[in-house]
Parts: sequence; structure tokens; C-alpha cells
Amino acid sequence: MPNCPAWLTARPIAHRGLHDAAFGLVENTLPAFQAAIERGFAIELDVQLTRDGQAAVFHDHVLDRLTGQTGPVVERDMEGLAQIVVTGSGARIASLAHVLAQVDGRTPLIIELKSRFDGQQLALADAVDGALAGYQGPAAVMSFDPVMIARMRALGSRRPLGMIAARMGWPHWMELSPFQRFTLGALLNGPALRADFISYEQASLPALAPLLARWLGRKKLITWTVRQSVQASRLRRWVDQITFEGFDPYGLNPGSRTAADG
Repeated sequence: MPNCPAWLTARPIAHRGLHDAAFGLVENTLPAFQAAIERGFAIELDVQLTRDGQAAVFHDHVLDRLTGQTGPVVERDMEGLAQIVVTGSGARIASLAHVLAQVDGRTPLIIELKSRFDGQQLALADAVDGALAGYQGPAAVMSFDPVMIARMRALGSRRPLGMIAARMGWPHWMELSPFQRFTLGALLNGPALRADFISYEQASLPALAPLLARWLGRKKLITWTVRQSVQASRLRRWVDQITFEGFDPYGLNPGSRTAADG
């Protein structure tokens, strides 16, 4: 049976934290995570491998979009990254270990392992597994790259492990071969078949593969990234939970925050 504890889908999941640049809350920063905690949401966050084998909490492979620096994250040590201010926030890039210490089990964390699909970043899975080893709070790990999830399972992780996927024609997969895109979208690789949960792109739903995984495989199905309440309403029939940004999903159903916290 899949490892799908109730906390995995009990609360809407704030995409990269509850971020709003207008209020100085920038994605994947501690202030955005604190805002999600205060509002009663779970948190999705991204991690990148650093040069010294640590997990930095940052979405992009390069620093250019969100900082005054340039170049790949993987070419920097964590000590140096921790000195870089994220533009518009006043917060610095945090390590996963630092985020875990600050969150301290107050809300579930859904950790995405970023990958270039080149098999060169398996050390990221090792770093995340090591950081989570002593963490007592609820946390799950997921990735688009099945090799990453296979590595987490090989390490003996007892955390819920999930595959992220989308339809074959998803634009961000165009650098992959048609066979890779088909296999990933149809959830036909081994790690996907053994995954505890699936996180599937919202515009790709409904789709046969994730719904079969939910109905027959008894896996939890999460969808991303939901940016409007009308999207959330449409998707409720298909999924167990949403990953969202840009609106307040608790506004859809008064009292749902109390239910989630219970």
C-alpha cells in the first residue's frame, strides 16, 4: 500500500510558500514559509544541489531571475549562497537544514528535488535524505525525475515519495525525447508505479494515468499550480489536494481551515 498519511493532503499546499512580492514575500524564502504556516497551509518548496553537496532552497538552476547574482546554483557553496539576498525580500537563500529548523514540524513540507534529467545530481537526493534524517515533522519528497525518486527509495527513505508529471506536450519537457515525455506523462516508469503520491499539472487534468493511479493504485493525487478559485473548483472532483498560488483557497469553503487543522 502507498505511504499516504492523512497530513499529506489535509491542507492546501502553498506553492513555494505563501508568496506575494507586493508584500516582500518572495518564493522559497523563510518569510513566505512563515506566512503559509500562519495561514494554516502546507508548504511546497524546491531544492537545488550546491557545489559542496548540500540542498539549497531555490527553484531555478541559475541565480539570475531572483537575485543580483548570475550563474548556476550548483557552482556555489552553501556558505556563499546563504549570503545572497533574494531580490525584493530582504531574505537570503536558505539551506534545507535551516528551513527544517525554522519550520520545526509546524506544517507539512512537500520538498521537490530539482533535476536536469542528466543523472548528474543524485547527490541532491543524498543531501535531502541526510537533512531529513533527524527531522520529526511531516515531510514528503517528490521530483519530475524518476531517477531522483529511485535514489530516495534506495537510500531507505521512509518519507512519502511522489512523482510530478504532466501531459506529454507540456512545454517545459520539449528538451526531452518523445519517449521520455510519453513515459513520464503516462506514469509508466518504475518509480512512478511505486510512488506513494502523484502531483500532476492542473491543465493536464482529467487524464487517464493519474486518475488510474488514484482510483486503482490508491495513491494520493495532488495538482499544481492552481492560480484561480475557478480552477480549484473544477479540479476538486479529480484530486485529493491542490498546490496553489495567487489566491486563498480557504475562501472557497468557510470553515475549511478548521477542518484542515483538525
